[in-house]
Amino acid sequence: PQPGGAPVPLFQVADFSLANRYARIARENLMPTVSVEARNTRMTAEDMVPLIDADLREMEKTLPPGHFIEYDGVVEQSGDAQAALQANVPLCIALIVILLVAKFNSFSRPAIIGLTLPLMLIGAVTGLYVMQANFGFMVMLGLYALAGIIVNNAIVLIDRVEIERAAGDRSDFEALVSASVRRLRPILMTTVTTILGLLPLIVFKDALFYGMASVIAFGLGVGTLLTLGVVPVLYSLFFRITDERRAAQA
Repeated sequence: PQPGGAPVPLFQVADFSLANRYARIARENLMPTVSVEARNTRMTAEDMVPLIDADLREMEKTLPPGHFIEYDGVVEQSGDAQAALQANVPLCIALIVILLVAKFNSFSRPAIIGLTLPLMLIGAVTGLYVMQANFGFMVMLGLYALAGIIVNNAIVLIDRVEIERAAGDRSDFEALVSASVRRLRPILMTTVTTILGLLPLIVFKDALFYGMASVIAFGLGVGTLLTLGVVPVLYSLFFRITDERRAAQA
């Protein structure tokens, strides 16, 4: 308004015209930005990137100078989360080793548990190949979860072996066999119920959890069977347990 309080029409100080434009100019790092969002009902954003990246790069070459295309949203967040997760993995492994050594008061038993971890990769890789699932951040989470379950099964089995050996009413070989038989049903029941719980995600091919569910289901099924057979064998080798009756007969 003027000093006297009378209003001044806008036409006296500016010329304007109507045009169809964005109501708000979005900026990222002080640069004008246009965001294009899309969602696939069958694939995750990470799975879509390799399929569309080549076409986007060709499109980027036709843009004017100063214009470029970059990924944001879930793809960028997934990359940041994956980097943070990998940075903390060594610390988590060190803590697990310390807890296992404190639990069993030895290095041999944690070593046996550690040797069972590669067994899960057989089932995990088989699951990815059979189910044609893509490797991504969710699959890595599934591998970490699978490793925890396999380690738990090995801990339960070895702990039972220690209890049977401490009873002292039988030989070490008989205690090893008895512990393996006693823990067979609980471990198998836990494995079967977990796999059944993952089946809906696999059957209906959930866009987000399909790969993770496939890895856990196959890795848990194969890894559990191998763990039940390998852990007693490794335990007998580490502690030199043999069947004394069969050795005497031989």
